[in-house]
Amino acid sequence: MASCGTRTIRIWNISTGEEVHTFEASKQCIGLTYNEGLLVPACDKNYLASWNLHENGTRLPDKPWDPGDECAEGPLRRPPSAISISIGQNMLAAAYPGRPIILWDLEEDSYYGSCGKKLASGETSKHLVTALVFNPNPAFELLAASYLDSELALFDPFAGYGVIDIYGFESLKLLYRVKPSNLYIKQLDFSRDSLHLVDIRGSQCNVWEPAALHRASISEDSTESTSPFVEVIASEARVKISAILLSNKETYVACGKDDGSVCVYELQTGTQTNTLYHHKSRVHILTWVPGGKIIMSVDTSNSILAWSVEDSKEKTLITDQQIFQARLDCGYTITQLLPNSAASKFILSTRESDHLWRMVGKQEQLRIPRDSPGLCKWLQHPQSAQHVICMDGAAVRIHTWDDWSQVRTISTTIDMRHLQLKSVVSCMVNRRPSILIELSELHGGADTRSLGLLDLELLRVESGSGEPVSPFGNDERKDTAISVTTKQSTREASTPLRKEQLRIFSGRVSHVIGISDARKLIFLDKHSWVCSVGLDDVDGKRIQYSRHFFVPYDWFSGTRGIHCALSRRNILFACNDNVAIVKGGLEYAETVIIPLAESEAKGTDV
Repeated sequence: MASCGTRTIRIWNISTGEEVHTFEASKQCIGLTYNEGLLVPACDKNYLASWNLHENGTRLPDKPWDPGDECAEGPLRRPPSAISISIGQNMLAAAYPGRPIILWDLEEDSYYGSCGKKLASGETSKHLVTALVFNPNPAFELLAASYLDSELALFDPFAGYGVIDIYGFESLKLLYRVKPSNLYIKQLDFSRDSLHLVDIRGSQCNVWEPAALHRASISEDSTESTSPFVEVIASEARVKISAILLSNKETYVACGKDDGSVCVYELQTGTQTNTLYHHKSRVHILTWVPGGKIIMSVDTSNSILAWSVEDSKEKTLITDQQIFQARLDCGYTITQLLPNSAASKFILSTRESDHLWRMVGKQEQLRIPRDSPGLCKWLQHPQSAQHVICMDGAAVRIHTWDDWSQVRTISTTIDMRHLQLKSVVSCMVNRRPSILIELSELHGGADTRSLGLLDLELLRVESGSGEPVSPFGNDERKDTAISVTTKQSTREASTPLRKEQLRIFSGRVSHVIGISDARKLIFLDKHSWVCSVGLDDVDGKRIQYSRHFFVPYDWFSGTRGIHCALSRRNILFACNDNVAIVKGGLEYAETVIIPLAESEAKGTDV
């Protein structure tokens, strides 16, 4: 084990606790790494010292890192604010105030380039970096950077180089240079006639026709002393959509973006009409207050804004006045916002706690810490405006909006091992109101891993007259699957869809989009097809659903979750800074049948 002070580095035998070596560093050590007997500390004066532990701690020559004139910001004159060394990639990353993160090639002992998080303008951030770390697995070339503005960025540090240089074959003279974008070039090749150049970068294929490739232009006998230089203007930086929300009348769609803006798109054409207002950081939650005249949003710094909106003469939405502005200061990211117009309150939920706020007065009313950390989902009670439902997978709780008192608890049999709640959607199954529960991998990807169904019969609450409110009359099911504990009795009921059928069907679902007007579940399957299924159209021998149209995977690239919405028979997807609207996509269908008897053994479709 190596330990380091301001000027002294000590090597210890952790089996015996004995000190093996003591090294004096001339400058302060700000980072340590070890590889095949070589101890390499990084010093604050921008150089690497090294000692060979296999040769009794022999000091090797120091290796400074300084890009000098190669770096646009000039020589390094200050100590780095953060540093990380990757032995597997032979690369050093160092962050300095007022400049992007620099990369230093340890094998070539030379400047490699610069990197960092991308701003909305397309430029690389020069904000102060407080910590850096390379992924220890060299197969995944990722760098994590923590910025002083509280943002944690994860990016490929080698994916920002898209310059093409063309040289004469015999003279190696630079003849042509193309600087089209900052995207990493995956592959490059000439056409058969040698007059065109093709590259693949990101998800695009680009074809270039430089004049220098014509034989007359690239003659080695040319007397020109200077090489032609071409700089292609890159397209404008795309500010990605990070949240999407349909208006109640389904004539507009509101979108939150990475730059903090909340914009309006026209539903018929998918074009952006105007910007409603701005946050200071990325918007990740958008919702309507019931009634459709107030829009609420939450950004990554836990700031909450509420604006009243109205239709304009230009047939778009415009803001009227700001209703609410506050910030939840709890140290954890807000994961859900649920407003209630009748009570003039809203719920903010994090992994650690839940918070009840008053819209009037702009103050927090109650804060309830979670017994154990994890995602929960809040849902307005479908039959009672005075009650709200909280689901955490293992249990369902019913609270009142008035004082947040708990009136009922339901224990479920949903297997939550290695899973977490992704969404809850109201639906109809066998003509009975139900809740579809969507689960994803715990601390993993956002793809759907399991589905569950909860019969709303279990969620009856007392009305003002003291009678239970229920849409089901006295019809009750007796199959044991979920136990309900109330003050009066313990009752049992089951999900309408059999557990084995739901488990097999869940393996086909990647993301739940919503419930259509025809009461069908619309979802994206594992192969990026939009599909639909009637949850009550399932018998004991097979599961049947419809496959409608394919969605290009590129629409979701670079995003953790899928931002989409369902508008009648149209489906909307956020694609970078655009809204893609697939009109009438559900009108075309291909039937897929999963025979239950065969699916276990073969996984076959018909």
